[in-house]
Amino acid sequence: MFRWRAVAWAGALLLLSSACGPASTAAPPPASAVPTLAAAAPTAEASPTADLALQVMSLEQPFVLGTIPSPDGAWTARVLIYDCVPVGGELLAYDVLELRHGEEDPVAAASQLQSCQGLGAHGLEGRFWSPGSRYFYFTDAREGSPDGGCGYWAGSLARWDVATGRVEPLGGAVASPDGTRLAAWAADGLAVWSLDGPSPAVFPVAHGTAVPGPIAWAPDGLSLATLMTAEICPPWGKSWLDLHSLSEGTSRGLLESEAPPFGGVEWPKPAMLRLTDRDGATWTYDLTHKTLTPPE
Repeated sequence: MFRWRAVAWAGALLLLSSACGPASTAAPPPASAVPTLAAAAPTAEASPTADLALQVMSLEQPFVLGTIPSPDGAWTARVLIYDCVPVGGELLAYDVLELRHGEEDPVAAASQLQSCQGLGAHGLEGRFWSPGSRYFYFTDAREGSPDGGCGYWAGSLARWDVATGRVEPLGGAVASPDGTRLAAWAADGLAVWSLDGPSPAVFPVAHGTAVPGPIAWAPDGLSLATLMTAEICPPWGKSWLDLHSLSEGTSRGLLESEAPPFGGVEWPKPAMLRLTDRDGATWTYDLTHKTLTPPE
């Protein structure tokens, strides 16, 4: 059966920023569209939500969605899926992310209770370990997309810290070309993490109440380009194109445009950006000469 909407997380809750604006985070969807992270498996006394999760677990045998060992071989991560069963007059499902150290009892790092008749982004899925085995990266939105709105959304990523046992939301993180860094919108600007790093570098970005949008890495992974727009949905109003340098730790504006507004950015060549306007036409921005060329 299909599961559609995550209705709640059981246990002690750690809020996950959506990748829609900020993982997360460009234009955020309604609060009900993307769920939050649960840091532990439910207990009978925890809450009505936890009780529903326990009922699902008692009625359905789980299946394993992937098993991912850490690079050092000390840990194993897996997601258990308890598929849709009728509980309290509705169909519910339940996902649990488990981390096991050696032969020790597994730790329930995150869990998600879902309505099988709802809408939105849902479903836990393991993604990868950091090279040093410090963090395990996973998503709470392996299927679907946020319910409502039309803003930029790059998925939803979080990581579990082996050292502290805590979950850290990363929003709609975009990987660098060499796969060693992640970039995502945060409350105070553009955040860039090393996969094994405990804290991100943050590039402040200020355009009033502009809505964060797409993030594009340079081919060499040393810079990023970002787009922000005045409105969440097309025609977007004014748009701002900014450049962020990791080596210099600086940000600067490249372009402001309202005719046309831009909603997409890619960085296919070292000195060239590709911009997409509201009609889907492709423009090019020459970084060397600082010129914008319209579509032919």
